[in-house]
Amino acid sequence: MRELSISLSVQDLDRSVEFYNALGFQVVDGGHVSARFPDSDQAAWRVMALDEFKIGLFRGMFDKNMLSLHGVDVVEVRSILQSRGFDVPEGATLIDPDGNTILFE
Repeated sequence: MRELSISLSVQDLDRSVEFYNALGFQVVDGGHVSARFPDSDQAAWRVMALDEFKIGLFRGMFDKNMLSLHGVDVVEVRSILQSRGFDVPEGATLIDPDGNTILFE
């Protein structure tokens, strides 16, 4: 199943969670519950959901905002993008004209 999410680089994680809660989003995952990627003093994250839509909030992990398309065949996507003239590094990641990352995984 394909799923599109937005990963936002935030300065103040608590303030951002409060803001998106007010919009109706709920925390569904994050470093506060993840043993694999726990929060630290340098970095913290939360995934928030509203119906089918997800937003990732990341403090200290990414410099810029990012779109992530999950559930795709990375090899196929990379091949298609290259056939359309895109320079695609290892994996399937693109940078849009404004420097935002688009990650296929």
